[in-house]
Amino acid sequence: MVESREFALADLACVVIAGAWWVFVPQAGIWPLVIALLPWGIRLGAGKSPVQRTALDIPIVIFLLTAGVGVWAAYDRSAAWNKFWLIAAGVLLYYALAGQPQSNWQMISGLAGGLGAGVSFYFLLSHDWAQFPADLSILNRLGLAWMSVRPALNGPWIHPNIAGGLLAMLLPVNLAVLVDAWRKNNRILYLTAVGLSGVIAIGLLMTSSRAAWLALAAGFGIWGWWQVSDLAARRSSRSRILIFGLPVLLASFLALGVFGAHASSLIRVANTVPGESSAGSRVEITRDTLQLIQDFPFTGGGLASFPGLYSTYIRVILVPMFFYSHNLYTDIALEQGLPGLVAFLLILAGTGWKLLGSLASRPTHNYLTGACLVGLTVVVLHGLADDALYGMGGTPLIFLMSGLVVSLQTMASEKIQEPKDGFIDQQKKPIMARGWLYGSALTLLALGGIGLVFAKPLASAWYANLGAVAMARIQLGEQPDSFDEILAIQRQLRPVLTPLNRALTQNPNNFSALYRLGIYAYYGNDFEKAKDYFESAYIQNRSHRGVHKLLGYTYTWGGDISKAQALLANIPEAEAEMDAYSWWWTTQNRVDLSLLAQQLATRLRDTGK
Repeated sequence: MVESREFALADLACVVIAGAWWVFVPQAGIWPLVIALLPWGIRLGAGKSPVQRTALDIPIVIFLLTAGVGVWAAYDRSAAWNKFWLIAAGVLLYYALAGQPQSNWQMISGLAGGLGAGVSFYFLLSHDWAQFPADLSILNRLGLAWMSVRPALNGPWIHPNIAGGLLAMLLPVNLAVLVDAWRKNNRILYLTAVGLSGVIAIGLLMTSSRAAWLALAAGFGIWGWWQVSDLAARRSSRSRILIFGLPVLLASFLALGVFGAHASSLIRVANTVPGESSAGSRVEITRDTLQLIQDFPFTGGGLASFPGLYSTYIRVILVPMFFYSHNLYTDIALEQGLPGLVAFLLILAGTGWKLLGSLASRPTHNYLTGACLVGLTVVVLHGLADDALYGMGGTPLIFLMSGLVVSLQTMASEKIQEPKDGFIDQQKKPIMARGWLYGSALTLLALGGIGLVFAKPLASAWYANLGAVAMARIQLGEQPDSFDEILAIQRQLRPVLTPLNRALTQNPNNFSALYRLGIYAYYGNDFEKAKDYFESAYIQNRSHRGVHKLLGYTYTWGGDISKAQALLANIPEAEAEMDAYSWWWTTQNRVDLSLLAQQLATRLRDTGK
């Protein structure tokens, strides 16, 4: 029974039920996991392995473990646990897909198309184009006209960019089903696929997500290049993988180099595309998030912690400004640390390698394999501009493409015993095993050497990481309403000083430690000590918006209005905040500081004129 196609489908159904439960009832906790793991228990009872073992097991497990560390690090444990279960749903979906037999693939691909249509329907029936207009005016007019006749669906709001990223990833799979049904003259399946593809395409269009459109276009371009490389390989003696992969790698490095050298010019060009100009703001958010990542390189700042960390330590405001960084990779690195990001990149790389293996072996499901290539390209590229798979509700689908690819590659290896196009055959496996062993040993030796050479900077970064996590847990756990509450929080923060001071002992120039010790002194009204820490931190990193702003505020409370004005002239909210501080310091019986805030607000107002 456990090896039947019906049991594999039941496994997938259990995961889908559990994932939907976690999505729509975030506080469900561990109970959906009982449903998802029920097939695992039955397999174990039958003396079988609970899941299909795959080549991506190690990075998948590491990713899940770093997510667990992210729960520990988070300042809001409830929100962190909610996100952890969504990540767990993604891992469970990966294994449920990886274990599907070939006989289930038509149904699985059809379900993927149905999922895309469901996302599209939900977006089209729930989005409010009056409150959240489309980037393109013509699409906004169409959206408003559609709202006047549609049946309204009240439910959680899905951001157009999130919907666009998901639909761009799922559309190619449905198109592959359409082509396969047309080739097999399956009229019912063909008409169904045409309808679902149309719904997904309309939803994708109405999201007005230009990043999703471009990522999808690039995906089809990659698929086209793969077909061209096939023709080139047949006319030459070179490997198709080499012909395909080398130009792609060179083009990727060239694109990164051009962007690094001409980022501002490219942003101006991107903002000339019809629609809302957002390229500059997204680059700014990504840059600021990179600053935050340096504070939590080992553990991450915690799952679902971006809003508080970004608002408090970058923008220095009390109200969350953004809920994610609009970049898949920086979101993962911030919340799960660099180990989590490395694990995710290994999963993407392993998925891509297996995908090329499936394409090179020319399996039966060639169009589905090509669709996975397009979908994986969408995941990789769209993640640079937005975060449909980690920042918000699409997290259970984070490993969807990996699961599909692993399943297809397993079927291809079963069907074709002799690999083609230079992929590893059975006789080379022992050689490769020794290669992996030697490579692992050399890697460990290299890491050990790096640890010895950079022992003090690494120790300093570790202590600063621990201090930053501890400070965030206390500071962001509650919002103070009075100076007495601020002092109470200060007393709770005293143990945090120990790891931060240890970090400075190992490296006196550790920015994270200097910045957070300055924050501690600042909120304790020890402005002279705060100034010393902030000035030292500012020397280390002048582009950090948080230290830039807090140093200006510290100059203000120290009476150096000219220096404060020079630093805060380009901080848009500084004038309004100084007006608010003028009132607040009066309520705290600090008329002297209230007058200084009033003086700076007047200067900033005059400068603005």
